Amino acid sequence: MFQKSVAVERRRWRFFGRVQGVGFRAFCAGAACARGVRGWVRNEPDGSVSAEAEGPPGALDALRHHLEKAHPFARVDRWDEFVASPRRDDGEGFDIQG
Repeated sequence: MFQKSVAVERRRWRFFGRVQGVGFRAFCAGAACARGVRGWVRNEPDGSVSAEAEGPPGALDALRHHLEKAHPFARVDRWDEFVASPRRDDGEGFDIQG
């Protein structure tokens, strides 16, 4: 029996707006875990939030869209996205950093 390989991408996002002090990092981690995406999220000194996520492209698209629209207290005014090479060596889960 053949197993179909699943495409994996790694993306880096930077979210700008009202994204600190509203629980955005925990919201991000929960949404990522629910979609089987691994990586990390952290606050930046300029008030933005950075995240790096790895998983199937459809899961990453769904996660980014969810983060942009669904948080009840955050307001994402703008986001930047960069595609990076998959690492596949980060372990499991989604970490909240600093």
